[in-house]
Amino acid sequence: MEKILIAVDGSPASYEAVEFGVQLAAEQDAAVTLVHVVPALDVIPMTAFGMGAGARPHEVCEGDRQPLVEAKAVAEHHG
Repeated sequence: MEKILIAVDGSPASYEAVEFGVQLAAEQDAAVTLVHVVPALDVIPMTAFGMGAGARPHEVCEGDRQPLVEAKAVAEHHG
């Protein structure tokens, strides 16, 4: 095994996956790649009168990067 891909979404289960994945990578001397997917569109909810429903392009913000930042910290803790 040379590479391990770990998807994170900010949930407790994904951080368990990071813990497991980096430990497995250390045992196998494998590289780790962390990935987090953000939506392409933000859905705009309908108003009470049915107007305004639709979607607009998602603008990436710092909050979108937070799961990766936290997962990276876990990975760095394990070397």
